[in-house]
Amino acid sequence: MKILRRSLARDTVGMRDSHFHDIQNPKSENFDPTFPNPVLIGKRATGYFEHELDLWLQNRPRVTRKHQDTLQENQNKKKLP
Repeated sequence: MKILRRSLARDTVGMRDSHFHDIQNPKSENFDPTFPNPVLIGKRATGYFEHELDLWLQNRPRVTRKHQDTLQENQNKKKLP
């Protein structure tokens, strides 16, 4: 089993640091309870099991091109004043 530190785990799932934090924060609208919990690997160091991150990614919904276009349109609407 391989444990990835936060920065490598974040890169593995392809997220910005802020979103990586948000999906783990229960108070955030982006919270994802299915995201793997960190493990303590030292007094102040945490990491993530690589295989758990891989499983989480495999279970994410696939985005079709049509769905992706719809998501982009919705994002653009939110930016309008």
